[in-house]
Formats: sequence, C-alpha cells, structure tokens
Amino acid sequence: MPDEHVAAELEESAARAQRRGGFAAAAAFLERATELTPAGSRRSGRALAAAQAKLQAGALDDAERLLATAEPGIRSELERARAGLVRAEISFASTRGSDAVTLLRAAAERLREVEPERAGRRTWRR
Repeated sequence: MPDEHVAAELEESAARAQRRGGFAAAAAFLERATELTPAGSRRSGRALAAAQAKLQAGALDDAERLLATAEPGIRSELERARAGLVRAEISFASTRGSDAVTLLRAAAERLREVEPERAGRRTWRR
C-alpha cells in the first residue's frame, strides 16, 4: 500500500547511508521507498535513484529491474540522461553486451547537452 510519508523517510535514511558509504543499505532503502511511492514522476525519480544505488552496490540485475520501473515515468531530459548513464554503466559493469561504449558515449553526449557541469562526473546523485 502506498505511503508517501514512509517513502520520504526511507529516502532520507538512504541519503544518510550513502554519505557513510553504505551503498547496499541505501539501495535497499531506496528500493523500498520506490515500492511505497504512489505512481508518478516521484516514483520514477526514486526508482532511478535506487537503480543507481543498486549499481554502486554491485546488484546489477536489481539495478536493471529498477531502471525499467523508472523509465516509463521519466519526464525531464536530465532524468532521461541519468537513466541512459545508469543503463550504460550497467552494461559496462556486466560486460554482457558490446554496446557499453556506445551507450556510455550517448549518455555523455546527452548529459553534456542537459547539464554540462556534471557531464564529466562518473557518479550521479539527485
């Protein structure tokens, strides 16, 4: 059952965990926050953040699943660029496909257009 208040608290807990380097804990908090968030762009944003955290924690399959949850609700070019970067990083980390370099290049181009000052960073946070 959706509960925005609890989802927001979990998101705050995830931020604290990430600051301490607890990527697995942050990923778990963000995943649960996504589950509790009512449908909409906020849910997509949380799912995208959870996918990034899962990627940082090395849970590539979970990251892909959460990215698939996020993508349909993405509305902004910045979030679309972030999603492209996460997808490229998953591909690169998993070495499942030879398309990782192409995906990374496309994500970098989109980021450079949307937010040039962040385009050179490897890790994205909201």
